[in-house]
Amino acid sequence: MSMEHPVRVPAPSPTARVSSLAIAEVIDSVVEQLGEDSPAPVYQYLGRRLGIHPTTILRYHRGSLRTAPNQVMAEARQLLNQVQRGGRLPDPVDQSNGNARRPPPPRVPSWRLAHLLDRLITMMELSEPSALHRLLAQQTGIHPTTVLRFHRGVLRSAPQQLLSAASDLEHRVRLGEAVRFPPGGEGEPTVTRTAFVRSVDALMATGLFRDRNEMLHRVEDELDIPRGRLTRLYRCRTFRWVPEKVQQHLEALGERCQYDPTWTYRIGDRLVHHLFGPGTVEAKQPVDKIAVRFDDGTLRVMRERLVESRYWRQPASAPSVEEAFALGITGT
Repeated sequence: MSMEHPVRVPAPSPTARVSSLAIAEVIDSVVEQLGEDSPAPVYQYLGRRLGIHPTTILRYHRGSLRTAPNQVMAEARQLLNQVQRGGRLPDPVDQSNGNARRPPPPRVPSWRLAHLLDRLITMMELSEPSALHRLLAQQTGIHPTTVLRFHRGVLRSAPQQLLSAASDLEHRVRLGEAVRFPPGGEGEPTVTRTAFVRSVDALMATGLFRDRNEMLHRVEDELDIPRGRLTRLYRCRTFRWVPEKVQQHLEALGERCQYDPTWTYRIGDRLVHHLFGPGTVEAKQPVDKIAVRFDDGTLRVMRERLVESRYWRQPASAPSVEEAFALGITGT
């Protein structure tokens, strides 16, 4: 005899969204069961239960906002079941009901959130706040248009979780962390121009590259970016976003230029030694040696990874190992 085991359906994510049309059908059914002429009591009930402004519920009902959080649909369906059983609107904070939720989350004045968002826009040099609204909406599950209404003061109070998310974002920006924004018009993650400029300046401070434009051209060639785009982006403040792949490539470039004897180098490569500082590979010596000219003028022979077959051509002016030591070139 076979036994059937119940299949557990995973609970939907609180940040998942559903169509506003489906929510409108459920609200219409609730109003019809109650025999009310106006859905305003339903808006008030759902708003108190979910901690969402009743005007936002109204916008979901009318279709002004195309999508709504999945928790709104779940609460509306639960309300429909209760109305069908009792024939009236239950108390939103009635704790005697076993399915009753906790009291609505605390709210804060919208002007506090607006001042914080204005500081973030100034710190990140954003000319349009829409990207910031999308980022906070992605973190909290609130529609970006609703975040915009909080920012403009159209809605007098905002959820505490939205203010907390904005405060955490401000802390990350003050620490200099790169902020990843939701996909923009190009469909790829982006970071702010401030984070990009900070990474370029940090890479130039190491002394690896003598010319900033030359370094940016190298990044453009490796990432198949049109020549001159990153140099204009560094100088011009009208650009707002930088692809995240550029930020990651700059960070990896700094790590890749640290001298490692287990790597293989090419003539012209720049590297940083932990004792001698930045230098340039001038020649490749037989077997596993490279000649590095450091920025202080000294020429040293360094080790590199031994490769079984090498396809490189040593310049005629490059000294051999014997000539290098005869010239007084030191080695490690």
